[in-house]
Amino acid sequence: SPPCDVSAPLAVVYTFDELAAGNFQDKILVLCGELTQQPVDAYFLNAVYLPESSRRIGLLLREKMPLAVLLVCQNPGYDTLMIEDMRLPIPSTTLATDAALMLLENASAPARLVIKSTSRPGSTNHVLGLWQPTADQRRIMISAHFDTRFGTIGAFDNASGVAALLAICE
Repeated sequence: SPPCDVSAPLAVVYTFDELAAGNFQDKILVLCGELTQQPVDAYFLNAVYLPESSRRIGLLLREKMPLAVLLVCQNPGYDTLMIEDMRLPIPSTTLATDAALMLLENASAPARLVIKSTSRPGSTNHVLGLWQPTADQRRIMISAHFDTRFGTIGAFDNASGVAALLAICE
């Protein structure tokens, strides 16, 4: 999330229709209800595997451009990251359920949101294994990947490919 220090009225939104119809400029937008049934991952808006709900929320947030966005985690006792979109130009963060309940009880009061964050280049590693076949052998390349994200036990988008690769290696 980009950093911010903003004071503004809150706008609480529960449905896609409310999000699509509202004007949230100069407001801190609070998403809850059907909009936070699952985490929003709109980093790659054109990705094949992106859930349609994440795509819609990502596009609507970019269109509406509130000052900041708070997403309510609906799982009490869990620290689920509710938004992950490094390209979202709007400051955004997750609200724990108990904090969200207190905020929603006072939704008509002015609010201030401070996010202290920095962005810096990262690095990654790739492991490659090479086998040099003899002249009469054909080359076959088999690949898979396993990746992770901060605050998770890992992504599962290619778990079946990794399992198949490991089975082949056996």
